[in-house]
Amino acid sequence: YDRKIVMIMPNPCPTYKKAAYMLRQLKVNCRNVKFYMMDEWADDQGNIAPLNYRAGFGNAFYRFMVSQILDLGFKEKNFIYHSKETTPDYSKMLEAEGEADIVYSGPGWPGHLAFIDPVADWFCDTMEEYCEQGAKVAHLHPLTIAQNSLHGSFGYSGDIAKVPPMGATMGPRDAMKAKEVMDMHGITTCGTRVAWQRLTSRLCIFGKPSQEVPTSILQLRKHKTRMIMSENIAATIDPDYIAQY
Repeated sequence: YDRKIVMIMPNPCPTYKKAAYMLRQLKVNCRNVKFYMMDEWADDQGNIAPLNYRAGFGNAFYRFMVSQILDLGFKEKNFIYHSKETTPDYSKMLEAEGEADIVYSGPGWPGHLAFIDPVADWFCDTMEEYCEQGAKVAHLHPLTIAQNSLHGSFGYSGDIAKVPPMGATMGPRDAMKAKEVMDMHGITTCGTRVAWQRLTSRLCIFGKPSQEVPTSILQLRKHKTRMIMSENIAATIDPDYIAQY
C-alpha cells in the first residue's frame, strides 16, 4: 500500500535490531514510514541531548533501526527525534500529520507514560486540562531516574548520578489523540522474575485513571487501545522468605 504511517516509538531496546532484520528479510518498502521518537534525555537546564549522545534514545534508535533500513527506502528526514528545534512543535507536527497512527508505549516505575512523570511540571486542575498538554521538556520523577540507573546505558549499577534529571517527551494529548495505542507490560530485570513493573502495571491497567499514575489515562482513550501484559508481570505478587533479600 502506498500509504504513509506515522509511528511514535519508545525506548531504544536492542529488539529494534530484530524488527529491522525481519523488515529486511521480507523486503518491506519503508519509503512511507515516519518515526517520531517518544522521548529523550535533557540536562538540569532543559538542554535536550544531541543525537550523538551515546546513551540517548535517538542515538540508539538510529543505530538499532534507522541505519538498518535505509536501503529499504526509509528517508532520514522521516526520523523525528527530540531537539530544541522539534520538541516545541512536536505536537503541532503530529496534528498536521493527522495524528500518530500508533503509539508503542510501556509504563515506567512511577507509572509514567513516555517521560510524562507524576511531577509538578504536568499536574493540572482537571483531567481534561491534563490530557490536552502537548510535548515539552520536564523534570523526571526519582523512580524514573532509579529505574534507568539499572539499564545498560548507565552501567546496570544504580548510579543515579549518571542519569539525566529531565527529559523531552511527547505530551498526554499525543497519546490520547493517536489512532491506536499498544501499551506493553513486560519489563523484568535481565529476564529474571524480578520486576518493578509487576505492581506498576496493575495500577496503570486496573486503577482509577489519575495524574499520579500517568499511563492510567490510556483507560480514557476513545480510540483503539491494547494493553498487553506478559505472564511474568501478571504473576501473583507473593513474598519469598527463602530468597528473602
